[in-house]
Amino acid sequence: MSDLLRSNFRRLAKSTSFWVIFFLMILCTSAACVYEYRDSLGVTSGGPTLDDVFFQLVLLIPILLSYSVSIFTTSDYDYGTLKNKIITGCSRTKIYLANFVTNSVSSIFILLGHMVASLSVGIPLLDSFELEPMTFFAYTLSTVFMVLACAAVFTMISMLNQNRSTAISFSIASVVITIILVTFLFNRLNISEYKISYIPSINDITSQKIPNPEYVSGFLRSLYQFIIDFLPTGQSFQIGMMDTVNIWVMPVYSVIVIIISTAVGIIFFRRKNIK
Repeated sequence: MSDLLRSNFRRLAKSTSFWVIFFLMILCTSAACVYEYRDSLGVTSGGPTLDDVFFQLVLLIPILLSYSVSIFTTSDYDYGTLKNKIITGCSRTKIYLANFVTNSVSSIFILLGHMVASLSVGIPLLDSFELEPMTFFAYTLSTVFMVLACAAVFTMISMLNQNRSTAISFSIASVVITIILVTFLFNRLNISEYKISYIPSINDITSQKIPNPEYVSGFLRSLYQFIIDFLPTGQSFQIGMMDTVNIWVMPVYSVIVIIISTAVGIIFFRRKNIK
């Protein structure tokens, strides 16, 4: 497997798409820092801080990874190197795991590019972090595992699709669909439990709180929250919004996503007919 990894990392170092995504992430982060700085001019208090850029841009990462991971993984199919690896005796499980490890490293590298750009550009322009150290650590830890979960899911999709366009389309579609789902569920959870009812009287108008029939409660509320916490895009959404309920549980969910995606990917890849 070490030979497979060396080969993958050499190919990654020469990958134009990977470097384009990497520098695009840095450019977006730097631009966001400058934008937040310009937005803070003239604001005496309560202006943007480094937290805003550091975590808000996490929302972009699943979209960028859906493209970069798909391009890198399907290149094995396009160039015929995957079939050659199998012919030379490499097991399919090792090939799959080598690709997952490579995609994980490249994804973390893109995340590090974002973090370094946030610090190098953001510190001179914006105020320092306002989050408590443990909260900052929890958000950062969840971000790292979320990125690894995205790499696992997109590796699975790409390894099971020999056509590059199909793999990219499925990966991007999975991000878009789950973001729409997460946004819908998040808005449903934010519906207030009570609403104000105004009752006119002869001399005045009185108001009273009444239960909101649209409020989600009980098992359904727990289910909605679980879906948001479990999906990598749901995690990125909460991290970007800096509005999380179960921040310490999300890394555990990410590990479960990694295990399930990798296991499913290996099982079906071992049965796949490589053309």
